[in-house]
Amino acid sequence: MQKHTLSKLKKAAILISVFLLISIVAPLVNGPSLGNISSAADEIRFTKSAKVAHPALGDNFISWIEYREGAYNLYNYNFQTRVEKKLNKVALASDTLGPVVFQNYVYWVDHAPSGWVFTSYDLNHETYKEWRTEVNRVFGFNVYEKLVVYSARVSGNQNTTDVFVLNLEDFKPEPTNITNDENYQGVPSIFGNLIAYSEFPLVCSDASAATLCQPSDVGNVTVYQWNSKYESVIKEKVAALSNVAMQQLTLVWSQMENGKKAVKVYYFNTGTSFTVSPTDYNSYNPVFLNNLVVYFVDRVGGTDLDFFQFGANTRGTLSWRKAIKSQITISPANNKIAWVDDRLGSDDIFYYDFNVDAATNDQDIDGLSDADENKYGTNAFNPDTDNDGLTDWEEVVRYKTFPTQYDTDADGLSDGKEVLNWSTSPVAFDSDKDGYSDFTEIANGYDPNNPAPFKVAGIYGQERLKDLSIEWEYSIELQQELQAKGVKTEKIGQTEWNKMVNAYIYGGYNGKEILAYAKGSKVAIHDSISAEDWRGLPKLVKKSATFKTALY
Repeated sequence: MQKHTLSKLKKAAILISVFLLISIVAPLVNGPSLGNISSAADEIRFTKSAKVAHPALGDNFISWIEYREGAYNLYNYNFQTRVEKKLNKVALASDTLGPVVFQNYVYWVDHAPSGWVFTSYDLNHETYKEWRTEVNRVFGFNVYEKLVVYSARVSGNQNTTDVFVLNLEDFKPEPTNITNDENYQGVPSIFGNLIAYSEFPLVCSDASAATLCQPSDVGNVTVYQWNSKYESVIKEKVAALSNVAMQQLTLVWSQMENGKKAVKVYYFNTGTSFTVSPTDYNSYNPVFLNNLVVYFVDRVGGTDLDFFQFGANTRGTLSWRKAIKSQITISPANNKIAWVDDRLGSDDIFYYDFNVDAATNDQDIDGLSDADENKYGTNAFNPDTDNDGLTDWEEVVRYKTFPTQYDTDADGLSDGKEVLNWSTSPVAFDSDKDGYSDFTEIANGYDPNNPAPFKVAGIYGQERLKDLSIEWEYSIELQQELQAKGVKTEKIGQTEWNKMVNAYIYGGYNGKEILAYAKGSKVAIHDSISAEDWRGLPKLVKKSATFKTALY
């Protein structure tokens, strides 16, 4: 492969790729005007307290990697149908790359035991295709039509990479190394037949030891024409050069300029460029798709996401400066921007929709607007964020519980169970204020809304045991004793069993007397008169006595 001049490369690209002649209207001389600045309420939280990475937007869907159920998986969510689907067949490696979306295809690269495996998934037909590549490591990739471009390390110096092209139209796709040199190449981008990437020569402290070589801090912006095999450097010796993004005949990257990192736009067909970012802050690592550029800006107090819209010639800011942001993605229709940030304590995916008013929109139809969902940290796509049986609106408005906590009062019962099953308070650990949690009472057969069973009159004039596990042990002891005498305790009704257990634990009745009651002698025990008093009463009196069952 030979390197060519920029003018020759441009001529070849224009002749071969006619459809690339559509250029984006140049911005005004005085630079972009300031557009809208979003508030946190406009930025919708998509995931909740999940270990997520690499969101990728399609026109009506989003794909991402998430650690869930003990493994890394690739998920896809359709904004229109509101259906989530896991795309991978087997668990992914922790260093899986992607996903990358092109049209209705989702691509990813898994680091499998056998090597690096490229996979595509057709969302329309639900079909898979796989290709393996014999490289040491893949660092990043992009897709256009049937061409996959990626940077990878083959072998040797750990600081060198090459750019490869995989043509999926081939019967048996084999990767082509288009650089094959001793430099370091960044992650390439592709549009049509043009491939753009940053390239850094190695600086070696010892010429005889390749392992001591490191990529230079100064790099070149390089473009490669796939059909004609022309390669040319269009910008040399660029300090702090980022990866290069490309759409149509426009390239975008960040570099050091006047002591600050700046985002540059370069028109390939005219050779002109301008700075799109503010000049008083560091701006870097742009992402570019169709007519929208999004990049990071380090302002006072933290990092913002700024965006620039070609054609409209405006820019805006997505701001939550205390959060750490990463992994920007843009939808092909340019109506959504998504990213990962930690504003609520975990790495979650947030997105901004240019066409949605978060203050009134309610995507999961739970009664809370998307803006309110973001305010309370709930999921705008799930009407019951914490899966406790109550909708987010019911928790926030009606019951005043926490919509992101399964059990607001931490008593062992979900908020939904308390409201729907037991009519207990989901914000009170002990609804009847008798000293025992709602869960403890229910688990031991008591009414969590009635403190009476814990009062002296209910259990033979005795205070109930504070350690309810002792009650449980006694009940097991009684059960085993009765079963040994041939009693089928599983056929005893709950009310009768509660009476027998109370008599055994608190009434002073022995196993023989409980056994007699179980076998049909209704005067063998009494539910409120102790064994000591009951044994001295005549049988006639016992038969006339009224039984009042205590709640065990």
